[in-house]
Amino acid sequence: MPSIRRKFLVDPKSRRSGFTLIELLASIAIIGVLVAIILPAIQYTREKARQVECKNRLKQIGLALQNHQSQFGSLPRDGQNGYGYGAFLLPALDQSPLYDRLSPLTSPLPNSAQARPNIEDTILAVFLCSSHSVLPRLDPSQFGRSDYLGTANLFATGMALTDVQDGESNTLAVGETISDQGWALPGTGTCDSP
Repeated sequence: MPSIRRKFLVDPKSRRSGFTLIELLASIAIIGVLVAIILPAIQYTREKARQVECKNRLKQIGLALQNHQSQFGSLPRDGQNGYGYGAFLLPALDQSPLYDRLSPLTSPLPNSAQARPNIEDTILAVFLCSSHSVLPRLDPSQFGRSDYLGTANLFATGMALTDVQDGESNTLAVGETISDQGWALPGTGTCDSP
């Protein structure tokens, strides 16, 4: 009889090591909780990075406005020869070849309903905010999109920065918009309430 008992006893050396089903499920649950905690943090960080990028582009446009003021003595006049203020800032935004093809100071915009290929349909990153997820061209005109709108009071007449009554640091020159706006097309807005 003693020999039969020995067959049913489990030798500790022969036990298999591994996870039980409960241990596996607990591990999966812990990993799921960690992912649920980390994913929103990653998305939040990405959105903050996009916001910083948009602010940097606004700063580039602001510097281009100051360069335009220094060169011409005034801000660009929105609508001059059919072009928006963005077309006049191209040389200060490292887009001199495109500016030369446009010639916004001497040549009128040929067609405000349809962009010319490789000219007004050019996608310029400086005019796009990465937080605004839309197509980079306006539909159906195909003009390159701008997510930034100029202030009508500053760009309607092409005034000088010295004529700004509240001072440059207290005046909004360009702001973010979600409206359909092309960088080569005229179009400004105001901060007045509707």
